[in-house]
Amino acid sequence: MPSFFYGVFLDINNRSAVWGNFRVSGLDPLFTSAFLPTGFAARWSANRTTDSRLCYEILQRGYVIPQNAGYHDFIRPIQQVTERDRGGMIISPRIGDVHENVAELDYESQYPNLIIKEGLSFETVTPDGISETHKGILPAITKKALSRRLHFKGLRKNLAIESDDCRWAEQRQIALKFILVCIYGTLGSCWNRFGNVLTFEEINLKSRETMIETKNIAQSEGFQILYGDTNSIFVKSEGATEEVYMKLAALLTEKTRLPISLTHHYKFLLLLPLEADPSGIMEAQKHYFGKLTSGEILTRGIEVRRHDSHRFIKDFQLGLITTLFNHESAGAVKSKRYETAQDFVTHCLDDLMEGNIPLEDLVVSRILRRSLTSYKSIFPHVSAAIRLASQGKSIKPGDTIDFIHTDAKHHNPLRRVAPYDSPDGRIHEDRDKYREMILDAAETVLSTFGFSREVYGFQKKFNNWIDELWEERRRKMGMEASTEE
Repeated sequence: MPSFFYGVFLDINNRSAVWGNFRVSGLDPLFTSAFLPTGFAARWSANRTTDSRLCYEILQRGYVIPQNAGYHDFIRPIQQVTERDRGGMIISPRIGDVHENVAELDYESQYPNLIIKEGLSFETVTPDGISETHKGILPAITKKALSRRLHFKGLRKNLAIESDDCRWAEQRQIALKFILVCIYGTLGSCWNRFGNVLTFEEINLKSRETMIETKNIAQSEGFQILYGDTNSIFVKSEGATEEVYMKLAALLTEKTRLPISLTHHYKFLLLLPLEADPSGIMEAQKHYFGKLTSGEILTRGIEVRRHDSHRFIKDFQLGLITTLFNHESAGAVKSKRYETAQDFVTHCLDDLMEGNIPLEDLVVSRILRRSLTSYKSIFPHVSAAIRLASQGKSIKPGDTIDFIHTDAKHHNPLRRVAPYDSPDGRIHEDRDKYREMILDAAETVLSTFGFSREVYGFQKKFNNWIDELWEERRRKMGMEASTEE
């Protein structure tokens, strides 16, 4: 019997290709959802793949496909625009304290579930309200994609973590999440031939109403609200157990008719201020870290989560958080562990300045997003890429550039960093630059407790030139006052 090989062509040099994010197994939901050949699904944009599926559904229902231009908005009074044209709801985080016994409740796939529950579609939402004369197309598409995603998420939980089956299930559920996000995200786009900004606004409106209802229910049950962000809410109640928080989730699911579950149970949680605010009183969204009751450290929006932070800083910050939270009560964290955390910072700084940190741990990795000639500023990774190119190496967009800071204050930007794989011989790291990075990471974690880099001989860090000018002005006024005395 003759054997046949069936395959598809994928352009591995196309750095913008979708398949690179989801891998080959993740392409399956993309081309089956959009009814596209695999090669097209691998490189088409989110809007085009969504458009393909919508056109199919339109034809199946016997409707006429509109021209390739979305009706972006309706003429409306300015008051109506300002009332509706908003995103998801944010409940300001309570910063400045170590919160104990905190539950994070998360609405699973909130926007897709709202589309299905409320029947929201580009042809059903009008300036006069939501038409109920027929079922919308978007809910039908969304329901199929959502049910498939939930299937693979459930399947993943029953598979060995390191197995191929688990990895393939994860890639498929991530691809399906991408599809669901794009269905919502392209609704108000002027490039979407079916675009209807009212539908986009209606989903956000329903989401805000859900968050307000969630807040009111939780508070009526005696829970304190610490933070809320679009589809998740952080609550606490003294002495509450995990079972108590799960009962609250069940009550919210019953009242809102949307699935919500307990995603994380924190032993300690610290919500952080906005980095750009020198006063430390402005709240920031998705900027926090905590220790779960399982002992795991969970972080959002800080250095340890950033892909371009080098290994040493990530290990340092994770170790600092672990040291800080190594106690049984929030009171002890503030009164005892803070001093221990300061000692940890000092020890790490000593290791760095004495040359005890392996050079490979100081490598910074960043992706080159454009061609070298298109950059107007010489960023550190661009500088390293230029030096690699001058050595005859092929450098193209999408490449990861590994480099070491060697002389951050050098007048020539090409001498401030060195490629890690440079053949020039031994690389000498700029220890002062890395010491400053350590203090940046330490301030992120410990600023709530009053930590300052000035204790280590560094000047106060300014987030913009205006603050620096004001500080310089205050310093001169102080010197003038002391001279007059």
